[in-house]
Amino acid sequence: MDAIVAGVVEIDEESGCVWLSDPHGVRYPVVWPVGTTAQSEPVEITLADGQTVRSGDRVEGGGGYINATHATSYTGLEPFPPACVHVGEAAVFNADSPIDVTPGVGLEAEETLVDRFSTPEVIPLELIAVDTDSNSVVVIDFVTGTVHRYEPEQYDAPQGALDGASGGGGFIHLWSGGTIYSYPGWLESEALVFQPEPLRATPEGESTLQVLPAPDREHTWLVQPGLGNNPTLIELVNLVEVQVARLMTTEIDGPWRPVGATIDGVVLVSEDPEPVTRLVGADGTVVAELEGAALSVGWGGAVILRPDGSLIVTDAHLGNPVDVDKPREGEWALAGGPVVSGPVPPVETGSDRYLVVLGDDPAGDPAGSLLTGGGLVIVDARGVADPIYELALGSNVATWSRDGRWVIVVENSTVTAIPVDGGADVPLGDLVPRSFVVVTAG
Repeated sequence: MDAIVAGVVEIDEESGCVWLSDPHGVRYPVVWPVGTTAQSEPVEITLADGQTVRSGDRVEGGGGYINATHATSYTGLEPFPPACVHVGEAAVFNADSPIDVTPGVGLEAEETLVDRFSTPEVIPLELIAVDTDSNSVVVIDFVTGTVHRYEPEQYDAPQGALDGASGGGGFIHLWSGGTIYSYPGWLESEALVFQPEPLRATPEGESTLQVLPAPDREHTWLVQPGLGNNPTLIELVNLVEVQVARLMTTEIDGPWRPVGATIDGVVLVSEDPEPVTRLVGADGTVVAELEGAALSVGWGGAVILRPDGSLIVTDAHLGNPVDVDKPREGEWALAGGPVVSGPVPPVETGSDRYLVVLGDDPAGDPAGSLLTGGGLVIVDARGVADPIYELALGSNVATWSRDGRWVIVVENSTVTAIPVDGGADVPLGDLVPRSFVVVTAG
């Protein structure tokens, strides 16, 4: 307990929570030094030396950050209410620690903090939205309940316009002109900057690069879809501290776009001339191929739309197909945007669940669901389809939380949390700033 504990005090009278908020907006419940008292009218905390602490003040003293349950049991206090514990840890001041108090700092001092929102519980997920014109990035963090906006001068930003982003495995990947910027966690971290080898560019000089984290949280797939008569280039890399270990480079004929990765390889789709789905393994070989287009990929398998309009769910090897029955009228289509599975590969192959849409009018194009209404459906490995939400007309994104307990839906700027095991939907409001588009989750 020889660390420095510091943050901005936040007090929620309704829940009875008192937090210290760090520069990222992470809230820690607090164990104060011996002799600290509190009163409710006005709401304030009085330290042993007589100093008064109110919401918006910054405090700093000796102590540490430890497991929230241990923090109260060690000190003989009642356990923190569950609503007060966001990241599992508490800020604990040493029993005799002097505390410096800076009044009236408030959260305005946190320059990257745009807004706060309340979730019904900690939801392990971050959404990343970008404004490609300005290279500004917004991270919507459901763990801390914060929205952070990063202007290019506030992080190690790509020099050219952003071409894409992906998340997962503890990294945020941004890329521009074929150059990849990989951030370990927060964008304030120094980025690992690298390119695929060789780099494929269009005749206009633009890159076709796509970056997909692998399920094992260690490896990353780099895919450069072919244009014209050029093959698609695929590379598998491992990001180790400040360097890139290149494990495999291969190419396959034709234009293939990546959809996701199972525990057995990367899943690609070609629409030329008919939809075909392929699985390419870590050694660069084509492991499996099926007629139809993959709509949703999880670590344990994939959901594939067959040419006749039927839907099947497979295992991670694209094998053992199971037919999916429609729970209502409509045409199967993409759920839109990124789909995040659980934090580790499933123990049993096929234990994932998948998000797809029964679109009202996808116009024969699986990608049409991005601009259409319809029913959001969970498909499990048995082929059972369960509608969970009605999407409004507009630009829609649906993704899993990392623990598989929640589905997060973005409809234009509005975000809704859906508990998949029952309970009421939770509207979280307009969390996506205007002109920003959600491009990935992690």
